[in-house]
Amino acid sequence: MAIPPHLPNGTLPPVTTARVKHPDQMTPFRASLEELVRRFALTRARYHILEGFFDFRAALRGQGVVSGFQWIGGGFLELRDREPEDLDVVTFFHRPAAWTTREEEERIVRTEPEIFTSKGAAGRYRCDAFFVDLGAPDLVRWTAYWCGLHSHQADTDAWKGFLEVPLAPDTVGDLWGAAMAERAAALGL
Repeated sequence: MAIPPHLPNGTLPPVTTARVKHPDQMTPFRASLEELVRRFALTRARYHILEGFFDFRAALRGQGVVSGFQWIGGGFLELRDREPEDLDVVTFFHRPAAWTTREEEERIVRTEPEIFTSKGAAGRYRCDAFFVDLGAPDLVRWTAYWCGLHSHQADTDAWKGFLEVPLAPDTVGDLWGAAMAERAAALGL
C-alpha cells in the first residue's frame, strides 16, 4: 500500500477510510524504504536525516539485528514550516542468535551506546531510537505504548499516522539507494 497523502495540518492520516475494515487502512502504514526516500527526502536536512537512518540500520545489521520491522514517526513525517531535527524509530526485532544470555545482550548494549541508546543514536545517526524485543513477555504493552505515542502530534495531541518499514537487509535491488542518489542530485548535494 502506498503512503497516504498528508492532511491539511501536515500529518499523515491515522486512517484512510471512515469505516476501517482491514489493518492496511490504518496506521502504521507499511512502506518500502524507496517510498520513504521518495516521499520524505524533500530538503537537504531531511536527506541527511535519512542518511543517518540508513547508517543506523547498517549498524544494527552489524550487531546481528536483521529480523523484524521498524516504526517511523515524529516530526520527520510531518510537512510543516520547520525542518525536523531527527527521525523517531522504534525497532521491533527478533533477538540475534549471538545474544544467548541476558548478560550478553546487556554487554552489547553497554559497549554500543551509539546504536542502542536513544541519546547515542540521536547524536550519531539523528535517530531517536527505541527497541522492542518481539519475544518479550510484555510485547503487547510496549506495542500499545509506542502506537499511542507515534499516533499523536506532540504539540497539538491530534491523531496522526506513522509508517512501518521492514528491518530485513536492504537488498531489493538497492532501490532506496537509487532514490537517495536521485534526491541528492535534485537537492544539489
